[in-house]
Amino acid sequence: MDPATTDLLDLRQLGAVYDPGLTGVSHHWNLMAGDGEDAEEIGHTVRTFKGRGILGRVWSSTGLDANNDILADVVDAHGEVRLKVRSSYGGDTKIWDPQRTLIGTMKRAKKEGPTFFDPAGEVVLRIEGRGEADGGWHDVYALVDAAGTDRGALTGIRPVKAQYSLIDDLIGLDTWSRQRAYENTQHHGFRSWKEYWVTLDDQPMDEPLRTFVVLAPVLCGYSY
Repeated sequence: MDPATTDLLDLRQLGAVYDPGLTGVSHHWNLMAGDGEDAEEIGHTVRTFKGRGILGRVWSSTGLDANNDILADVVDAHGEVRLKVRSSYGGDTKIWDPQRTLIGTMKRAKKEGPTFFDPAGEVVLRIEGRGEADGGWHDVYALVDAAGTDRGALTGIRPVKAQYSLIDDLIGLDTWSRQRAYENTQHHGFRSWKEYWVTLDDQPMDEPLRTFVVLAPVLCGYSY
């Protein structure tokens, strides 16, 4: 597969892998096509700060803007913006095309996967838990369209949190607290995974279902 000649929406297997960057401004997701070590980067997200200006960027770079609204562009391998996303803390996630025409809204109830709605408010896609649940959470989710048809599976990988070390005490540094504070600025989506992967059973042609199904990994990464 050549990322330069493969369109995002033609994929049946796509992953979103979290990259914390160096500051809160550079938190982003890398979009990966393929499987395991053979996966290739085919896009990424970029945080934007529309309406927040320079102060918004500075505030984010300090690592003090946890639990805030997140705005991002989904960019393909050609550098073209494919989607615009706004994830509202404690609210819904809005999804627009590059011209800022609303494509849909993602909503979620506590300990449930997101549900995607079209601009008219009709359900397009549900992310439903499958198999055993741990405290109400599942490790495998099905992508179910409005007709009740399973379109594919969503899985993921949890992040490794910073661990306290006696070395901090011995050398007089508090790297653990600083690392934990930085981690608190990172948002890993509804399931708190550092990676979301989708494998599709088929390729829906209708929009916005096609966009929601194929790009579910990165969209779920922006769901509070």
